[in-house]
Amino acid sequence: MEEKQGKLKLFEEGLEEYPPMEAFVGNFFMLLWIGAGSLACGLLHPVLGWVFLGLSFFTIYVVLKKLVCTNCYYYGKRCSMGWGKLAALMFKPGRIERFPTSVGIKIAPAVYGSLTAIPLVILVVLMLKRFHPVQLGLFAFLLVLGVYSWLSRPRACARCKMRYICPGSAAK
Repeated sequence: MEEKQGKLKLFEEGLEEYPPMEAFVGNFFMLLWIGAGSLACGLLHPVLGWVFLGLSFFTIYVVLKKLVCTNCYYYGKRCSMGWGKLAALMFKPGRIERFPTSVGIKIAPAVYGSLTAIPLVILVVLMLKRFHPVQLGLFAFLLVLGVYSWLSRPRACARCKMRYICPGSAAK
């Protein structure tokens, strides 16, 4: 993280706001990811699927918006996911100085990792008990979504004003 005269340094060439289509596509894939994970969990037990859906949606679209997005440069603006605007609708602004050390930044990898890991473990257990091709298809789909998320980060991070500040930036 670079500092300039005691202040955090932004990546000046970064986008002021991301294109609306990028935010739409990112959220479309996020909702697919949550939905596929919920379906996988629901194969074990329908209630588990609904719990996964509710917790995932609430954690990503509410909790992380409060813990991460309120302290981001893009608060009130459209980031690569459009979440700065969403955070501004729900919460008061935080302070950008808190961004790199916020609790949200620390838990975000576990939250996003669990979107793939929990359903994949459930699907493996189900396939070991009694294999069905739908389980294998859902397993492959979740892997593709996880890989897509991982591969799309460097492009979004490379154009982000927060790339020097964000500990999770894939563009350093």
